[in-house]
Amino acid sequence: MTFKCWKKRFSTLAGGVLSSPARRVLPLLLPALLTACNQVAPSAPPQAEPVPDVVPLPPGLASVPVKGQDFIAYSTTPCFGFCPVFDAVLLADGTEYFNGHQHAAQQGLTRRQLDPAVFRQASQILQQTDFFSLPGNITNHSEDGSGPAEVCQHYRTDGPSVQISARSGQLSKSVDYYTGCSSNSITDRAALASEQLRQILRLDELAVSKR
Repeated sequence: MTFKCWKKRFSTLAGGVLSSPARRVLPLLLPALLTACNQVAPSAPPQAEPVPDVVPLPPGLASVPVKGQDFIAYSTTPCFGFCPVFDAVLLADGTEYFNGHQHAAQQGLTRRQLDPAVFRQASQILQQTDFFSLPGNITNHSEDGSGPAEVCQHYRTDGPSVQISARSGQLSKSVDYYTGCSSNSITDRAALASEQLRQILRLDELAVSKR
């Protein structure tokens, strides 16, 4: 209730009632005036907030202008040998960025344009492997450092790891997968996603030296 509300409504009543023989009914109208002034105007509906980038790009791609687009990122780590190490990301419009590191044929950050249909094909792989329901850690190192992750109790050593991160609409996920983990239903899905995405994104064209 505000003084302005009282003043406005009382002035209206005074002009319309007190100037007439019916001014004696003013006390009967005061409860209605009180009720009107105590009513709170409905608040505006909350504005929808943009989906946060809860899945960041790998450090090697920090300068890539994602600008809110859906994306699929793919990174590899060193192995005991000559495995190419690189970071790559494909945006929904077909733009692909590749940053080659150790043993990669293409060194440094480069950009190329692929058909946007490639992104749709890669997204289908994520759906087919139920990627967004995979555990975030499928490696031989648990998050607390106490041993291998529960889904990777048996593994071979010296292999590389693959980190796949994706954002699709309201869904986002980052999975760290060690390629040496023994086969089970979860590691099989992670392996399939890793292998097929590497092919569809044509990463070996930039990562592997042609001999």
